[in-house]
Amino acid sequence: PGTYDNFEVAWRWNSNESAPVSINGQLDWGGFLSGKRRGIGNTLTVRSGAAFASSLRVSHNNVDLAEGSFETTLIAMRLAYNFTPRMYLQSLVQYNSQAGSWSGNIRYGWLNTAGTGLFIVYNESRAALRWFEVQDPLGRVVIVKFTRQFNLVL
Repeated sequence: PGTYDNFEVAWRWNSNESAPVSINGQLDWGGFLSGKRRGIGNTLTVRSGAAFASSLRVSHNNVDLAEGSFETTLIAMRLAYNFTPRMYLQSLVQYNSQAGSWSGNIRYGWLNTAGTGLFIVYNESRAALRWFEVQDPLGRVVIVKFTRQFNLVL
């Protein structure tokens, strides 16, 4: 509760994002809630034409609050393949050191017009004692969504 007035300095850099391989990065320093945060993040992206893209992102934050301090690291890997401009398969897998978990999803999309179409998503999360020690699933879900646009005006 309450209002937090903080000042933050952020630096961002990137290489040519239209190139087959690109790198982005960031540094953040400043106020965060009742304390301060120092963060760093880097992303490596690889593309092959309009069909395939992948990225690996690692970010780390060191947070010092009046209530206590903590560090957290997030590692995320994205893959995307476009079969056609209207059909794609995407995936995201990430590790969160603060939550001590791995999570991932796979998404299939078959688009029609105006964002309508068939969407199938599989999500799963698992506990992890360490980043490489994966435990039993915390949750799994499969979602199927079909939307269609039609005209009611006669």
